[in-house]
Amino acid sequence: MQQILEPINHFLGCETPDDWVNFAKQPAQLNALLIDHCNCELKAAQTAMMMIRKYAIDKSSAAILLAW
Repeated sequence: MQQILEPINHFLGCETPDDWVNFAKQPAQLNALLIDHCNCELKAAQTAMMMIRKYAIDKSSAAILLAW
C-alpha cells in the first residue's frame, strides 16, 4: 500500500496523519467532509470548463458554453 501512496505523498509533501483520518471518519464529521468534497468537485468542474473554453473550442462556442 505504501508504494501506491508514494506519488501522492510526494506531491502533498507529507503523509496524512492517522489522527486526522480517525477524526474525519467520525459520523459527526460527515457534513463537513461532504461540503469540503462538494467544494473540491465544484473547483474541478470550473477548472475543466475554463480549460475547454481556453484550449478546445473557438470564441463563439466558448461564449455559448459560458452562458450554459
